[in-house]
Amino acid sequence: MTPFHLAVKQGGIEVAQFLVNYVQQIQNANSKKKRRGRRVPFSSSPSPNSHVTKTMLVESLNIVEQAPIHIASLQGDAEMVQWLLEMGSSFLKADLHGWQPRQLAELHGFFQVEAILARAEFGDIQVFRLFLPMSFICD
Repeated sequence: MTPFHLAVKQGGIEVAQFLVNYVQQIQNANSKKKRRGRRVPFSSSPSPNSHVTKTMLVESLNIVEQAPIHIASLQGDAEMVQWLLEMGSSFLKADLHGWQPRQLAELHGFFQVEAILARAEFGDIQVFRLFLPMSFICD
């Protein structure tokens, strides 16, 4: 389990947000040093793009291939699930056993979390724009 998984499971949204912000600050500092021509030892990513690092945190997998959104769904933490979706977490990825976050929330009776994930999956036009051609959306 990654530190980000632990933050999602036990630390709450403030700890998870702190980790994302901290990693982005490090990435931005490394990017500035690289632009000045200095060699940066132990750089966390070859790209200076902070979005890559955020994606790496949000999409990290534990031993059963669960992303942090799976953990938040299992906990019934609607606020965390909503924030992870805003951070770009994949709500369609299945874990090692084939369970998607929405299915886990439904199985454990967390209907508010299930509704958030269902809205992301089926009802939010902004989410559909990521996967469908624009001609399909406009018709």
